[in-house]
Amino acid sequence: MNLKDKFHDIFNRLDERLFEENKERRQSGALLISPVKITILGQTALLLADLPFPVAGTMDLDARINGDYLARKMLSEILLPEGLYLESDDHLIWIPKEANYEEWHRGNLLTVFVAEAVAIIASKAKFKRAKDKEMVRMYLQYFPGSESRLQEWGVSANWVYS
Repeated sequence: MNLKDKFHDIFNRLDERLFEENKERRQSGALLISPVKITILGQTALLLADLPFPVAGTMDLDARINGDYLARKMLSEILLPEGLYLESDDHLIWIPKEANYEEWHRGNLLTVFVAEAVAIIASKAKFKRAKDKEMVRMYLQYFPGSESRLQEWGVSANWVYS
């Protein structure tokens, strides 16, 4: 199973669990879980993008989850047996406000979006971590016009050339 299929399977299982939880809540008269929106950020967004160069794998899923806390808990439980974990510091992730997001998966109660690759690269360039230098440099090599988008967002990538 390739990575994209694996994540579709993970999100299908999450959607099924949320749907089943709502069935039980409906029967008991409890408050239903509202639709959940997950936005994938970070390295996983790059792995899911169709980039023309290899992207290093990651064990964590950087994602913003808008919805019931139970969705975060369920997703963590689904990820663990897959050797993955849900990053808990999503509030620390910087993404340009003007970034675009693509709807990537839709279920009954769950919609998943993925941040555009250039926004993830902008985030990596902003923090200037040594481990991200080659990724940023390679992205700019393949997509030279994207450097102007980084500049629009107040991010310089000059450090990758030194």
